[in-house]
Amino acid sequence: FLDNLEDNYEVKFPQVLNFSDNDMRIIIETFQAATSSQNFDLITQLTAKMEAVLQIKNPYDSKKEFINQVLKDYTYLTSK
Repeated sequence: FLDNLEDNYEVKFPQVLNFSDNDMRIIIETFQAATSSQNFDLITQLTAKMEAVLQIKNPYDSKKEFINQVLKDYTYLTSK
């Protein structure tokens, strides 16, 4: 998710700025741990918490796709 994002990258969730850098660090660590251990319950809980903070519903078929999109948006918006 931290690949080089294009200058013309389109942010899907501008409200990711509701997260602090520390929130994002926790999200990344939790997501990586849950993914490596195949802990789908934790990924579901993480997605639900992110949806609550962002006040949106995951529009993707995949929770991982949603989390990755949020991480990309945050990275893009905070690197500008």
